[in-house]
Amino acid sequence: MNPVARKRNGISRMAIAVAAAVALLSTSCSSESDTEVPSALTSAESEGEKEKSRTDPIEFSEKPLWSKKPLDEDGSDSLRFSGTSVLGDKVAFVRRDNESAEHLTVAKAKSGKTVWELTDGDTIKGSDGLRADHPEVDPLGGADAEALLVAYVKPTTLADGSSGEENGIAALSLKDGSMLWSVPVVTGPQHGYFMFLAATSDSHVAVDLSDHSGEEDVSKLVMVDYKKREVVWQKEWLEAAAIIDDTVIVDKFKPDGDNLDHVTAMGLKVSSGKTRWELDHDKDPDVLTATNDAAVVDSGGSVLILDPKSGDQRAKLAIAATECYFDGESTLACQSSKDTDSAPASVISIIEVTDSTAKASQVSGTDRDELSGIYKGRIFVERLVDQRNELTVLDTSGKTIAEQLPGSLADITDDYAAFVRIAENFAETDIMSVHKVEI
Repeated sequence: MNPVARKRNGISRMAIAVAAAVALLSTSCSSESDTEVPSALTSAESEGEKEKSRTDPIEFSEKPLWSKKPLDEDGSDSLRFSGTSVLGDKVAFVRRDNESAEHLTVAKAKSGKTVWELTDGDTIKGSDGLRADHPEVDPLGGADAEALLVAYVKPTTLADGSSGEENGIAALSLKDGSMLWSVPVVTGPQHGYFMFLAATSDSHVAVDLSDHSGEEDVSKLVMVDYKKREVVWQKEWLEAAAIIDDTVIVDKFKPDGDNLDHVTAMGLKVSSGKTRWELDHDKDPDVLTATNDAAVVDSGGSVLILDPKSGDQRAKLAIAATECYFDGESTLACQSSKDTDSAPASVISIIEVTDSTAKASQVSGTDRDELSGIYKGRIFVERLVDQRNELTVLDTSGKTIAEQLPGSLADITDDYAAFVRIAENFAETDIMSVHKVEI
């Protein structure tokens, strides 16, 4: 599970409030660590203040099992970690160098020892000359993934005799980085395309393709059936948010000069690309996230809860959400805004979704709270206090149950948690650290 990726599902299906105290487990840093980070969590309430918990208490090790810095330490924004996922007993993460080239690393979660690496432009192990093209962390199968997806390019000669490239996707074994399979997506001139792997299911990958090969740039959604190793359809000016069974939920755009104007949210049939449902354009509906139970759409300052397959509206909530994360199939944490007498405030709300409706409750009302994720009822928040970010955990009633986290939550499972601390000035550097979790 990745709680900070809006297009991936969470884990727990429960929807009960949690207020567990968070204790400290002391472990020593591994020799694999690049640097030391602050203590992970300190308890924010006494034993007598505990309320009924929806799960057993969750604990993080005081010191990281290991940590990593960027590849080059010159304070450049391009050096930030661009993705981190905890995948069973491994952690996958991407760092960029001074030339903005991506470096994908898969490491052992317990020790930080590198299992395999892949850098932008490297030949993929076991392939016929396929080169990694801007690799990111894209697990095939969520937290139980046994493979990572990467985009690739392969030099080729076009029909007119000019040099070109085959662009496609490949699945790499999480165990050793060797290629399991590949599917070509498009062939054309060199540097004519850029692909983003937007959504996956147990048989399909939705690829957002930027086509720069012609006189005008075109954005396309390409649906790949990786079981059959083929492209099944493509449509212009769509971007995928999630695949739910045989429905891909997308945002629709239209070109306006050098800009793209957002139009609406739609559901298309995965197997054919035919429209299943399309929302009214008047309030510019924008997909926030989706699971098997609900699609969540921002529409004109309200949140719509939809049946993901039919598009039927279950609920309309007076929340102006900018991002939402699922905690399981039916609980949402949403970042939203709220007008006050002085200025708009940034607030965090919890939405509980049922088969027929949804209910929202505000859990944070300061004007400087930023949501970084939710896991089994624990809401990870960045709070600006005295010009510095305080990283805390709230329960679903809004009570602070932990503070002094080592960074923003990147990913978490029942065994390990990864945090990324973003440098606040040029004298500091980003740090990614991995901690043991006890539940």
